[in-house]
Amino acid sequence: MKLSGMRMRADEWRGIEALLSAGGRPKPNDLLKALAGGGTIPPRAHAYIASFVKPTPKGRGRKATPEGEYPISYELKRKFLRDLRECRLMLEVREAAIGLKGADVLGRAIQTVATRHRMHIPTLRRYYLAACKKWPDEPNGPHEI
Repeated sequence: MKLSGMRMRADEWRGIEALLSAGGRPKPNDLLKALAGGGTIPPRAHAYIASFVKPTPKGRGRKATPEGEYPISYELKRKFLRDLRECRLMLEVREAAIGLKGADVLGRAIQTVATRHRMHIPTLRRYYLAACKKWPDEPNGPHEI
């Protein structure tokens, strides 16, 4: 059935509804004319027009991350925790060095903290020097304990 040749009234949806019930598809111009005319849209035409619109996502819950990937904040969290651990170890070494006197105060303080945390001495020395490089404005740098 061709609707383009017919003149439609403002509330005339019968032709479009008849076409939809017969399994046809109305032309977009016919739908626009009927929509512009105002009036009540019949349920069948309403369902046909709604089929063009994609439903909006509900947005509930956490968005799924693809398998093997991490959320965006994961790297920031890892970096923050690593920096926090290095800073905490640097402060513990400095506190351990306060009561020590004599030669190689830094080495003995690192050895004390390493045994307390069950770490290898070279590893703790590396963490301590890395923390001192990140925060150079701290008083009592790595050689001024």
